Amino acid sequence: MRLRPKSVAARANLGVLLARSRRYEEAVRIFESVLADAPDHPQASFNLGVALFQLGRYDEAEKLLSSPAALSQNAPEVFYRLGLISASRGRAEEAADFWQRALRLRESYPEVHFALAEELRRQRRYEGAAEFYERALAEDPTQLVYYVRLGGVLMLLVQYDRALEVFRRAVERFPASAEAQYFVGIAARGRGDYDAAEAALRKSLSLKPEDADALAQLGFVVGERGRDAEAEALLRRAIRLDARHFYANYDLGRLLVRARRYDEAIAALEGAALIRGRDPGVHYQLFIAYSRLKKKAEAERELTLFKRYDEERKAKRGEGEEQIEDTLPKSASEGKPE
Repeated sequence: MRLRPKSVAARANLGVLLARSRRYEEAVRIFESVLADAPDHPQASFNLGVALFQLGRYDEAEKLLSSPAALSQNAPEVFYRLGLISASRGRAEEAADFWQRALRLRESYPEVHFALAEELRRQRRYEGAAEFYERALAEDPTQLVYYVRLGGVLMLLVQYDRALEVFRRAVERFPASAEAQYFVGIAARGRGDYDAAEAALRKSLSLKPEDADALAQLGFVVGERGRDAEAEALLRRAIRLDARHFYANYDLGRLLVRARRYDEAIAALEGAALIRGRDPGVHYQLFIAYSRLKKKAEAERELTLFKRYDEERKAKRGEGEEQIEDTLPKSASEGKPE
């Protein structure tokens, strides 16, 4: 049986070692034992708050990290994590204040610059987001997600040349990353360079052959280049891997409308509508297909839906914004260091 150290200092140090090994549950128990004997122990209060944060126990973490004992450490990590908790609860101004306090204590803090950028992106303040992503990347070029987010907002700003340069830097840093090659492909697609897009997407698939996203993007690109049979095969392969892949279903439907295979197109587009029923493009393509089949009632219904959802989208976000957002990691934690 392993004995726990008796002294407060030894237990506090053991808790730190456990936390560094990501054994957070054990670390929590150790830090709690320290605070039971020394309720105002500053390091234990801080480290317990951090461990609770890592376990997703944010209410307890916020209480500990906001305590006078933890704040007495004057550690930038406290304000960084308090900012993350505030942001997760929609308290954007409070989060920004915490992060600015962290930066006053540590000027070079890539995680904080990244967090500020994420909040600005959420508010659709893309110029500001790009600035903070650039700072995070300059301070720590080892995090792929920093390249991805920066390139993504540059595409949202329709700065495809800059986005492509960022993603190519990612490929240089991470040559074995299918994701980095994938983003080169979508940036090249955005600027209309289908040669570069196809080459990058094929490279991505050579590194990760069963990637439905890359298959769907490549299917779109080769379809735009007039190789419809190859595009159809790629899109159907993407759907076999992920039946709920919206763009694979949608682009297959578009391709089949163009080929005048309207019944097949309707089946694919209805599949897309089940995934994203308020997408105006789906209903426009369905309108075309039903019109060609001379199904007047269905065509009128789809045209009405197209007009409604098109106005809804224009009021909500810029043209093409949703598709670019879809290419980005779904959460800030994907690929992000702790």
